Amino acid sequence: MLFRSVLTVGWAKKVGAASAGLNFKYLSSSLDSNSASGIGFDFGLKMNPTEKLTTGIVLQDVASNRK
Repeated sequence: MLFRSVLTVGWAKKVGAASAGLNFKYLSSSLDSNSASGIGFDFGLKMNPTEKLTTGIVLQDVASNRK
């Protein structure tokens, strides 16, 4: 039987025309007698340089570790 679980804790902050966010993830999965777990981080930055333009960048699974 396949079992997966994810626990995520996030934080975000707006500063002027920019917003930033960070997620911490704990991942776990198992299949029959095999299992794996690990941690990961996501980071995002969004900027509104003008009223009609929004730009952003996302880094997913930064420093992820799965065993």
